[in-house]
Amino acid sequence: DIEDNSFAQIIFKKGVVASLDISYTVPESFPHGRDLYIGIRGTRGVISWSPGYEGQKDILFVCSDEKGFAGSGKRETAFELDPAPGYSGYMGQAYVDDFANAILRNKKPLITGEDGIAVLKIVEAIYKSDKEKRWIKVKK
Repeated sequence: DIEDNSFAQIIFKKGVVASLDISYTVPESFPHGRDLYIGIRGTRGVISWSPGYEGQKDILFVCSDEKGFAGSGKRETAFELDPAPGYSGYMGQAYVDDFANAILRNKKPLITGEDGIAVLKIVEAIYKSDKEKRWIKVKK
């Protein structure tokens, strides 16, 4: 009992807008079986990252019409990391490694429990916003 598609917008204090599009409905023939990327669009350009899984190629794309941006105004770089089995491949492995090292070295992990709680508050606000058909303010 989970939605197949989710769409949400988040507006931060300083006016930055984040759009989330989460879906499980791409056809199996879609490249790599998923449509996954993180994109940041600003007034001076765009950067997007399409992470691969389990050794598939990652693609980093940067585009700008800004003076001084070398070349044709766009750059695409593909690279591969060593394969890592399991869900999320090397990203999942990096998370588990960091968590274990934080425990072993008594240091703060890159992603903390507080980070998880903050994300959960946002997810709950998205559901509430949908139910009440209004913007919901998320408190720290």
